[in-house]
Amino acid sequence: FSREEDLWKTITLETFGGMFTFQTNWRYTFIANKLPSFSLVPATITFPPLYSDYLFHLWRCTSIPTTTWGQAGRPSVDTVPRRAGLSPEEFKREYLDTNMPVILTDVMKDWSALQEWSPENLKAKYGDREFYINSGVHMRLRDFFSYVEQVQEEMPMYLFDHYYGETSPELLQDYKIPPFFGDDLFGLLGESRPSYRWLLVGPARAGASFHKDPNHTSAWNGVISGYKKWVMYPPHITPPGVYPSDDGLEVATPSSIMEWFINYYPSRDDVPPKASRPSAEGSTKARSKKRKGDDEEEEVRPLECVLGPGEMIFVPCGWWHTVLNLTPSVAVTQNFCNNQNVLNVIKFLQTKTKNPLINY
Repeated sequence: FSREEDLWKTITLETFGGMFTFQTNWRYTFIANKLPSFSLVPATITFPPLYSDYLFHLWRCTSIPTTTWGQAGRPSVDTVPRRAGLSPEEFKREYLDTNMPVILTDVMKDWSALQEWSPENLKAKYGDREFYINSGVHMRLRDFFSYVEQVQEEMPMYLFDHYYGETSPELLQDYKIPPFFGDDLFGLLGESRPSYRWLLVGPARAGASFHKDPNHTSAWNGVISGYKKWVMYPPHITPPGVYPSDDGLEVATPSSIMEWFINYYPSRDDVPPKASRPSAEGSTKARSKKRKGDDEEEEVRPLECVLGPGEMIFVPCGWWHTVLNLTPSVAVTQNFCNNQNVLNVIKFLQTKTKNPLINY
């Protein structure tokens, strides 16, 4: 147990913050950064059979192929519609007004980010700049990409930076917000505006556990490179294995995204063929099943998809969603408040007495 990776990961981050270079695994990373002259390559340890639920759980979540839940570039069970050529009026009528997700396949075609944001280009242009990592540290981008290229762990670190527009404003020139999402009433708040845009970079197995977007906003998420698995439930259906507090501000989920997919992901064999497709309507008290009658329950399949380079997903207000990187990935996302969801935002704010706007 003294070689357990999460232990050495914690020690490394506490000791070096983000100023380290990842090498092979977390134990070796700590030793190599603490003692630069140390050059012994770690070897695999063999020992007699040992039974441990804890070690088996770590091994399983770390080693199971992400292709178990989706093939990169080969969507198999996609149920989120893909659309191209939508006019703003059609998008509003079919998706904004109905609060339903959709994948937009043509709104990123003119983004220079699709060429400029390759890992090689990002390292060349921004490699020495520090970006925020979800482990609470800042890392140089070249060091983080070195980590991405080597790591295989249950809960990898994730570059989840909402400062990039201020620290690296050049990045904002490489993409353009689609006209569908141009209106954002939070822009009226000026410097009081909560966090609303994020640069996302991470290895396979990184991502986001089940949540609803902050402040009851809607969002868009565009993939620059790599592939992401999305699973979504409408506002009135709480996903299995997820337990929100009464006010919705706290959410208890499995310890990792991988654990949720292993233990709770509803495969096609788990949900009857007649299970209904999610809608955006229903009781907010419903759980993972939508009640059909006093003695009868209606199974509800989630919406799901594999999102690839050049594709953007619209995440409607209030929808539960989890995202798993099937491969290393670079993406950008932004939350917004417009005429369609402003009443939901106001209702949410009216229930809060302290720090009403959630800021990440």
